[in-house]
Amino acid sequence: MGYIGLAVSFYYLGRKGFVSASILAGFLMIIQNLLAVIALQMHAPYNPAAKSRWVPALKVLGNPIILSAMAGILVSLTALPVPLGASLSFSMVQAKLKAVLSCGLLKLILLPGTGLILYRLFNVMPEAYLPGIILLAAPTATVTYVMAREMQGDSEFAVAAISLNTLLSAVTYSIWLSIVAKILIVGCQ
Repeated sequence: MGYIGLAVSFYYLGRKGFVSASILAGFLMIIQNLLAVIALQMHAPYNPAAKSRWVPALKVLGNPIILSAMAGILVSLTALPVPLGASLSFSMVQAKLKAVLSCGLLKLILLPGTGLILYRLFNVMPEAYLPGIILLAAPTATVTYVMAREMQGDSEFAVAAISLNTLLSAVTYSIWLSIVAKILIVGCQ
C-alpha cells in the first residue's frame, strides 16, 4: 500500500485522490495486519508458552505496523506536521509457485474485486471508491517478510509472495484501473 498503492493513487488520481487514499490506507493497514497476525498465529509452530488465548491478542496489540498506523492516524487527527520518508528475491518463487500464485490471486484479484462489488452494491460513486480499489489492489507489502520472521512464520514464502505479487501488480493494476475507467465512462453516458 505504502510504496505502490499510494504512488499509483498520486499519479493516477492527483493530489486530491492521493489524500483520500492516504487516509484510507491507515485504516486498511490496521485491518489487513490484524488479519495477518491472526493467520500467522494460527499457523505458527506449536509453542506451549503460546497456548494462552492472550498471546494472539498481545501480538496484535504489540504489532509495530498496527501501532504505527494507529499513531499515524492520531498524528493526522492532530494536524501535526511530520516529515515523510519512504528486496525482492526470486529464488523461492519456483519452489512455492502454486501457493504464491494462490496468495497473489487473493491479494491482487479477489480482494479488489470484492471491494469493487461492495462499493457498487452500496452505490458508492466511482470517483469516491477508486482510491480504495487502488489500495486494495496493492501487492504484498515488503514488511510482510519482517512480520513473518518475527512471528516464526514462513519468511521464505513471504519473500516469494512479495516478489511475484509486486511483478504481477503491474498487470493487475492496469486491469483494475481499466475496469473502473469503463464504469466511469458508462456512468457518464
